[in-house]
Amino acid sequence: IFTLSDGDTWVFQTDGRLLRITPDESTMACRQILDNSYGVRRIISLLQDKEIIWIISDRGIYKYSKKDNKLTLALSTQKHFHSFRKYANKFVVGSDNGQLYVYDPKKDDYSASGMRATADSAIGNERLLMPQILNGLKKNEFIFLLQPQYELNTRKIIGAEALVRWNHPALGEISPAVFIPVLENNGYITKLDQKIWEDVCAMIRRWIDEGVKPLAISINVTKTDLLAMDVVEIFDELLKKYRIPPKYLNIDIAENAYKEVYGIVSEVEKSLQQKGFRIALDGFDGDYMGLHSVGEIGADVLKLDLRSLNKEKKSGSVQDVFDRAKTLRLTLTAEGIESMEQLSLLRKCGCTEGQGYVFSRPLSIEEFEKILKVGQDA
Repeated sequence: IFTLSDGDTWVFQTDGRLLRITPDESTMACRQILDNSYGVRRIISLLQDKEIIWIISDRGIYKYSKKDNKLTLALSTQKHFHSFRKYANKFVVGSDNGQLYVYDPKKDDYSASGMRATADSAIGNERLLMPQILNGLKKNEFIFLLQPQYELNTRKIIGAEALVRWNHPALGEISPAVFIPVLENNGYITKLDQKIWEDVCAMIRRWIDEGVKPLAISINVTKTDLLAMDVVEIFDELLKKYRIPPKYLNIDIAENAYKEVYGIVSEVEKSLQQKGFRIALDGFDGDYMGLHSVGEIGADVLKLDLRSLNKEKKSGSVQDVFDRAKTLRLTLTAEGIESMEQLSLLRKCGCTEGQGYVFSRPLSIEEFEKILKVGQDA
């Protein structure tokens, strides 16, 4: 079994073999679609005589030796190429995008092994992902889901957070952990964010037109957004275009923006609050010392990320974090609530708002609307 990174190594090795059999030094090997590769002799003649050497590798199970860079065919699937093709494609890309996919012929389906890759693997293949991402932006493959936000004591839905997903035509729903780092590295995160902001505003306008009372939707703003755009002007124009009150749009600004570009954040924060927006510091890990070292935090609320808090273990217990918040007169909500134990603890700490899988997974717009309408009909 080999993935895209190993496939690239094979392509480079193929380039070397072609150089040895052709006198032209401009020969190179190129990946066409996943497993298909071809060698190009004399780049100029490619445009004239189209002299191409096709190299089609047999699909199957191989033993790969990195020591001598050899592939030994163990089981061929060329005979069943057409039926296995879609699963092979999902396997090859999926393995580098965060999942290891295994084909089960009995179920005629593929399943994730549960082995998660880090975002680094995606960044390592960003030259392969970027063309697909840009094409996906053009074809509106990027959507958002809505994760309900709850009043913890009554379990009443009080809002939702818009979470972006990539609805890939071949791979299905792709986690933002795969494509967000790539977009941030290439500066295209602003295009995606603006699309999601506008789509959310259009949805709220539709709810109003249909007689459905909207709940506040939280949208995310990154450090790159603040550096590259006039965020205040953009949101002001969106409110005017879709004729929606600012109370229906909460703005979550990433914690790293506060720490790295505090001056800009502080100015934007005040301007948005003056226009009626509720501002949240998103992804807070409980580190008050690190946060307040940059300056006074003017956000209306801090969203405590329980996953980061548990991972970092640098700010004591949840109780300590909430006790400190009371001393500093800060309002905390919680995200990433995944167990009843966490929920019970948060209630004892005085936390009143939160979101997480203990309540609900992120929902499609249609699923969220059903809940919204049922609650209002009741």
